[in-house]
Amino acid sequence: MTAPPDDSIYRITDLIFASAATGEEAEAVDLALVLGAPNTTAADPAVALYHAGLVDWILVTGKGGSRGKGRGRGAGAAVPEWQLLRDYLLAANVPEDRILVEREATNTLENVLFSAKVIEHRLGWASIRKLAICCKPVHARRALMTAQTHLPEGLSLRVLCPSDQQDVQAETWWQSEAGIARVMSEMRAIADYTRKGDLRLKPQRTRRSVHLIGIGGTGMSALAQLYLDAGWSVSGSDVVNNEAVQGLRAQGCAIADKGLPDTVDQIVRSPAIPPAHPDLVEAQARTMRVLSRSQAVTALLAEAEVISVAGSHGKSTSSAMLATILCA
Repeated sequence: MTAPPDDSIYRITDLIFASAATGEEAEAVDLALVLGAPNTTAADPAVALYHAGLVDWILVTGKGGSRGKGRGRGAGAAVPEWQLLRDYLLAANVPEDRILVEREATNTLENVLFSAKVIEHRLGWASIRKLAICCKPVHARRALMTAQTHLPEGLSLRVLCPSDQQDVQAETWWQSEAGIARVMSEMRAIADYTRKGDLRLKPQRTRRSVHLIGIGGTGMSALAQLYLDAGWSVSGSDVVNNEAVQGLRAQGCAIADKGLPDTVDQIVRSPAIPPAHPDLVEAQARTMRVLSRSQAVTALLAEAEVISVAGSHGKSTSSAMLATILCA
């Protein structure tokens, strides 16, 4: 009879398997991100979410190929992980137009970084508030912490893992030499990611909110987009209903002619808004934090790596060239 685990085994289990990753009540998410693996079990939670009506989009990621036996493995030539997972989703009656694909990632960090680009290009981060990471149980902690490090702040993340017994499971890993070896390997991987700076310990923040007075202006609407891309909840007020305002509304921003939300973390005022504007007067009466546009830009960019472009001529052209290079 196998001896019961001791305290050290419990502690290692909590570290590696992200103890809150399994057994939770299912809830709706905006996207399920399935990390590549040699077989298809990581996709099982995503399939369950889709057929329960709890997710609209599933993104599969991973370039590595697989040969051999086991559910979902290619018997002959190596099959890319993204293709293995996509085909499994299709066989499970997930429509092809609900599946997004990332084809180049070769490790966990690339899974997250490359998938983030797919999400930005295909869906836009403004439409993604809750994201489920579907992966092997032994991969849960590293996957979660990598996502917390590199995905937009304010995003609600959860990890969902399969219960298939061909995977190393939290309840039994210590009962076999193979399970112990796999867990020790994952501990080394977490340490290596941390040493290289690819993974940082930082608490996941609650989503912050901002209200922009004069949100329809050129500078203010661009600032609103920066807030959205950074994961903030954005609202605003303006008497204009131009293309910029319509675009922000399409991304979920609540924009009215006037008035302030009941609760908001901070207010940003356009330089065109006079001190006697009713919304500013109300904000001051409610002792709300009010920033100028320049103060807001300074505070927001302090949380990011910034490339500044200055000069009398050529700023727009230089900025466009940099954007093209960085997005390539």
